[in-house]
Amino acid sequence: MLGRVPGELGRYPAWDTFMIQFRKQNIWFNEPILEPSEQILFEIPANHTQGRRAVGGKLFATTARFLFIPNRMDSFMGGSTLEIQADQVAKISARPPNYSLGGLFSGAFRSRLAISTESMQEHRFVVKQLDKTIQKLGELKLG
Repeated sequence: MLGRVPGELGRYPAWDTFMIQFRKQNIWFNEPILEPSEQILFEIPANHTQGRRAVGGKLFATTARFLFIPNRMDSFMGGSTLEIQADQVAKISARPPNYSLGGLFSGAFRSRLAISTESMQEHRFVVKQLDKTIQKLGELKLG
């Protein structure tokens, strides 16, 4: 589902790249606008590693895809959305901390959730209760 959503949140810089529709969920978080047959199976606050910084928001697992939607503040600060189709996910795992100076603001000092795709991309997220989150995502019936 692509396009811009007019309304109370205005225009986001991230839409120029990924074009995922979302709306205000509450005072801090946004939520995706889903396809009619799509349902949210799991959601968790997460920081997504984007370049040299971690963008705050929420990670959603739906019946068709994984979505990361930045929180309202990070949306205005240039944080990008992310969409991964469920059938493109190759592996969900944990990545150990990386103590390099380049990872100082990207969440690299903590163990992170890694979603690897069939096209060899890896997307990393800082989440609470990492092991439980990985277990829960592995139990979901996606696709």
